[in-house]
Amino acid sequence: MKHKTISSNPLSTLTTCDADCQRCSSIDSFDASEPVKLNKHTISINAIMLYRHEGLIEKIEDKLDLQTPEAHELFATVKRFLYLCATTKESLSPSKAIDDGWHLFILHTADYAAFCTRYLGRFIHHQPFTRAQKMLRHGNNEGRLKQLAIEAFGKKLSQNWGFDQIEASNCHGCEDCAPIQPNGN
Repeated sequence: MKHKTISSNPLSTLTTCDADCQRCSSIDSFDASEPVKLNKHTISINAIMLYRHEGLIEKIEDKLDLQTPEAHELFATVKRFLYLCATTKESLSPSKAIDDGWHLFILHTADYAAFCTRYLGRFIHHQPFTRAQKMLRHGNNEGRLKQLAIEAFGKKLSQNWGFDQIEASNCHGCEDCAPIQPNGN
């Protein structure tokens, strides 16, 4: 068996994987460089990429009408995006695909919070744009996100990054200090 379960939680499991695994090798490659040390917490992209959440994969398949390989690829891209959010002080806005996958991950509130704490060293807040903010920032973030993604993961990135798309999602992305709004958003 190529995937060895380390955690007993059936919804979110940490697995190890053989280097020749078809499921994992088909997902866009990730940098195997040294882990990033932030605020006394080491953030390792390799550890992040080993995190599995089969319940979320099923939800991505159902809600976004994706096949299993595409659902795994989207979740891998969401994890990479969250890694960038955790390792930069910049506010990053995801593509529509990443935002959709991120929203589904957030719905698994306990698992998402535990993932952020364990793998990213802090909770990554999701702060949507207001209409006015979207108009002011439209297009300002995509170039920087692309630069950071290429620096971290190389030029071969999945289409989920949406760099060929004109319109970005209606989202601030990851704001470390995003205030909780009275309406809960």
